[in-house]
Amino acid sequence: MVNSDQRGKSNKDRIPEEVKNDIRNHIKSFPTVSSHYCRARTNKMYIDGFHTPKKDQCALCENFKNANQKTKENIKERFEKHIKEKELSRIEKSKDVESDEIEVYCYDLQSVLPTPSGDVNSFYYKKKLATYNFTIYDVKNKKGYCYLWHEGTAKRGANEICSCVFKFITNNENENLIFYSDNCVGQNKNKFVFGMYLYCTQKFENIKSITHKFLIVGHTQNEGDGMHASNEREKKIVLKGGPLYVPSQWSVVVRNSKKRGNPYIVDEVSTNDIFDFEKLLPKIGNNFSQNTDKEKVIWKDVKIIRVEKDHPQIIFYKTSYDQLTYKQIKIKKSLWSNPLEKTAPP
Repeated sequence: MVNSDQRGKSNKDRIPEEVKNDIRNHIKSFPTVSSHYCRARTNKMYIDGFHTPKKDQCALCENFKNANQKTKENIKERFEKHIKEKELSRIEKSKDVESDEIEVYCYDLQSVLPTPSGDVNSFYYKKKLATYNFTIYDVKNKKGYCYLWHEGTAKRGANEICSCVFKFITNNENENLIFYSDNCVGQNKNKFVFGMYLYCTQKFENIKSITHKFLIVGHTQNEGDGMHASNEREKKIVLKGGPLYVPSQWSVVVRNSKKRGNPYIVDEVSTNDIFDFEKLLPKIGNNFSQNTDKEKVIWKDVKIIRVEKDHPQIIFYKTSYDQLTYKQIKIKKSLWSNPLEKTAPP
């Protein structure tokens, strides 16, 4: 027998609230994770297994959450300090953004963009050429800057990061700059970057100070992550129309990835833009390990560094966001004799 057509007939049966609550509780029973790219702007949580975080979660927080009671007691003090620093760093960043006297920027290196890239099976066996995208985000003016180059042009170490930041500072007319980044020693948190900052305060007349604040390990999400997410979305759209074969195509992807507001400003980095800041250090000084109080500087604990035009041989630093005064590192040697030497940026 063929049943009669049921379309157009209302169903007055309602799902009991008790059943709905059982479904809700079942969904809530799944472990959840936050989005890496968007958690700075949203509180949405995702079910683990359906959503894979773009980066690892904070090791200390995960360890404390999953530890037994005895282990929690052993690491409780370190965990509480960690959470306090995370909260203070976010408060600090909010204050900086609200200030009219300084400009705030976040910078980071996006995941490698390989070419060729696409769904062609043979690409899996091909040798890939890596393209790097170093991003700087102007938090107040909501502008994004992308510095693109491939591994045939340069690597992705301290010199390359220094060169991109130096190029950005060269075109900056503000007096007091503040940068935020993660704690990657090979790229952001090293003496080459700090030496470059010292050099900039002396080379450029308009710059009075440069401050670099490091977000807490495991909680380094910032507005720059949104730039990377936009690039990834545009990449998926473009790949539907065909593969990407050469690095220059990534410039088009990045330029078109911002759909609203100011488009990203893309700068294709050449070998002439890369300077050897390692050779600049001997002209600045060699002391990065002992402060003026004869204490050893533990760089992994440093949260803030600051350089000033009026103190060309001093690096000011803090090891906590609630530290009231800066400690000092005297670089000792006088600065360069000739800033236009080949070993230094022009």
